[in-house]
Amino acid sequence: MADTTLNVLFQKVADDVASLPVAAVQLVGAVVAIQHHLPPALRDFIMARLSLRADMRVVSPAAEAVMRICAFSAYSDTAVAKREIQTQGAFLKAIAMDTKVLVAAQFISRLGERLTDPAVRLTDAKSLYCRRNKNESGSAFGESRRSAVRQ
Repeated sequence: MADTTLNVLFQKVADDVASLPVAAVQLVGAVVAIQHHLPPALRDFIMARLSLRADMRVVSPAAEAVMRICAFSAYSDTAVAKREIQTQGAFLKAIAMDTKVLVAAQFISRLGERLTDPAVRLTDAKSLYCRRNKNESGSAFGESRRSAVRQ
């Protein structure tokens, strides 16, 4: 039963990724990459699916801006963080990616709803941390950042 529920969850997530506008794919990748509370198997699955839609080997300036906004939002009560968030937001607006950031936020919100669905029981969630799909393991986004640093 648990495997069936997880298969449904993974299929819904795959459908969500497939329906993303191409311009939002890297932004979703940026948000997923910094979500440390996501089960590794799910994060790897999402990143693999995203890499089928767009090149995830290089972090785009827009994706980096999204990551910076997320990182600084933890310190949003400080002047430096507020200024950085505003600057990155202005940058995203200037390159017309602000609407795509909303798409990324909606993706993460929908993912959260799927994970808190009562149909995904605790035993399912626990097995999510152990599940690995042989064809879709490995975080393309994370690997690309490590590869870029090594070069």
